[in-house]
Amino acid sequence: MKTSYKNRILQSLISVFLCGCVLGAVIFFVIYGTSIVNPQNDKWLLRQNSDMTQHYLGWVFFRRSEWKFPLGLMDGLSYNHLVSCMFTDSIPLLAIFFKILSPVLPHTFQYTGMWCLFCHMAQGGISASILHKFSKNPLFCLIGSMFFIVSPPELHRMFMHESLGGHWIILFALCIWIYNDHKWKCKATPIILWTLCGILAVSVHAYFVPMVYMILIGYVIIDIAKNHKIIRPILCLVSTTIFTLITMYIIGAFYGNGDMDANGLGKFSANLNTFFNGMNVSKILKPLHTSYEQYEGFGYLGFGMLIAGVLSLVMLSEKVESASSTFIGGAKKIICSYKWEIISVMSVMCLCLFFAASPVCTFNGHILYKIEYSHSIAKKLSIFRASGRFIWVADYILYTFILAAISKLGKFKTSIIALTFCAAMQIYDLKDFVILRHRSFSHQAEYTSPLKNEKWNKISENSDMVVFMSMPNDVVGIMKMYFVFAEYADENNLNLSSFHIARKSNKEYADYVENQYKLLENGKADKENIYLFADGKPFPHNKNLNVYKIDGYIAVKMK
Repeated sequence: MKTSYKNRILQSLISVFLCGCVLGAVIFFVIYGTSIVNPQNDKWLLRQNSDMTQHYLGWVFFRRSEWKFPLGLMDGLSYNHLVSCMFTDSIPLLAIFFKILSPVLPHTFQYTGMWCLFCHMAQGGISASILHKFSKNPLFCLIGSMFFIVSPPELHRMFMHESLGGHWIILFALCIWIYNDHKWKCKATPIILWTLCGILAVSVHAYFVPMVYMILIGYVIIDIAKNHKIIRPILCLVSTTIFTLITMYIIGAFYGNGDMDANGLGKFSANLNTFFNGMNVSKILKPLHTSYEQYEGFGYLGFGMLIAGVLSLVMLSEKVESASSTFIGGAKKIICSYKWEIISVMSVMCLCLFFAASPVCTFNGHILYKIEYSHSIAKKLSIFRASGRFIWVADYILYTFILAAISKLGKFKTSIIALTFCAAMQIYDLKDFVILRHRSFSHQAEYTSPLKNEKWNKISENSDMVVFMSMPNDVVGIMKMYFVFAEYADENNLNLSSFHIARKSNKEYADYVENQYKLLENGKADKENIYLFADGKPFPHNKNLNVYKIDGYIAVKMK
């Protein structure tokens, strides 16, 4: 009987997971349409002139590069260095996988659309599995999973910085944590799952690694304190760390001498109003005060989830009162009953809130505190300068807690009605933002290169590398120049002297450009290089140079 019951629960869990995946796919196609999933359709990526364009072109150059070791390295994007696909945010996990399949793939191949579809499916499936821990009713799990699938941070990040749209990795870690008391047939299963989680995190985007570790700390606390395990949580930590570092090495994270730290620590934090600050995503709530850079810490729960949060607090209050003759006595009784769960959750919440809001902690327009780190500590923390992203962990913990509480709201019909109402309010609140995304991505995109002059074909003859000598003054112009000529370089089998890459050494490249400028002035530059200058920028004059002013750019070649 016991085995039969376990089998029924497992079958129910698998069914809920699969239904959640299907719901995620349906929601994806309703919002974004089908054209972007076509792997041979890259026009929608090239026309974006955004981070997604960078990620796609990074894959294009990685694919055409000969295999290196570490496996994630490529040439063609730097005048003197190999570059890891990790630093073009091309999702190393998929980049390496599809490069292996490259010989049988069509010439034009993009996996961005498929990745975003998978993220929605995994978001639905894993979140439904999480909710199955608290309610065995499939309908409740599916309605609840919708909150995760269309969570504002996920919608906001998807198709803006799609590698960071892999929020299912956070949910995967939460799922392992929540099922900490599960009796696994193989005792090593939790160790394998946490190790896999670390590998996935670093091979998708490095920012997911500290998020996974925050949740892993919560797992370690409860596994030691409540489950009375010592060896298992230690092995989870050790195995996850070892294999995460090995994966980082394989994808080339430790290669090169670029600047691993970056400016902006404290600017890209989360404002403490983030949970109820719609920041132009909400149809109902007006934006609250934040600095521009704090979009990285966008953690709006959604109006429907905020209502559900109020209902969960009411339910919790009633449960406390019913636990004892006095409210304080009831609170003490519940705290004692769930002591280690509370400590575990609060430890993770404090960790992610502290790092997300630091080192300059703000609420609305007010600075609450500022931590003055030493230069060495600040440099290390600046590796994750967009610290506001860590708020996503807190978001999904709150989602889980609130929905778990709603599942205990009186009779089953009551909880379903309450949940459905909250879901409807969530959809209405996000309606305008969803419609905007639908209009942006659901239609068939058109794109033609802005390099229309036929002289570009002549310039590319007997050339080897495009050298960026000067760039426009604005970020949009810089990105456009990089992306336009990356496409041009790929079509003409050329290399680039530089690209829009994370953690590159700007000082080293500035010295290189200065040296190339002198060579051009002296008529001693490389004849196989195409030297590019932004329109209006100074360029050397020499009788040995051919100068082409076309399509808003200045191209210079040695005669």
